[in-house]
Amino acid sequence: MLSVGVLEHVRETGGDEVASLREIHRVLRPGGVFVCTHFPNRSSWIDFTARRLGGGFHHHPFRYTSRDIRALARAGGFELVDLGRHGMLPRNRASRLPSAVSDTRRGADAFDVADRALGGVLAPLVQNWWWVGRRA
Repeated sequence: MLSVGVLEHVRETGGDEVASLREIHRVLRPGGVFVCTHFPNRSSWIDFTARRLGGGFHHHPFRYTSRDIRALARAGGFELVDLGRHGMLPRNRASRLPSAVSDTRRGADAFDVADRALGGVLAPLVQNWWWVGRRA
């Protein structure tokens, strides 16, 4: 099962992450895997900047640390298999780059290389977490 930028929003509509994870756990078969990506990093420079700028820049009201993720996975009944970070560069602004970057495969590949390199050096500041949980 896969969650891409969803789990952090359930609280905004009256739900909660743990209840959602418990339901995901319930419907997965034993040994089934849940992958969560684009899960907001509490120390993201992008979110920090967007909150300070205001003016309609998207930011997340709920952001997480690795400790939060470990606790959520455990409370949801999952064994945490893997955990990492991604997303140093703001992809939602990439379309504003010159078309040689934003509209070509070569440009997209170069953007990805730069994103990974910067994210490797500045990992605590990247935008998102990804994590993998397994139903025991």
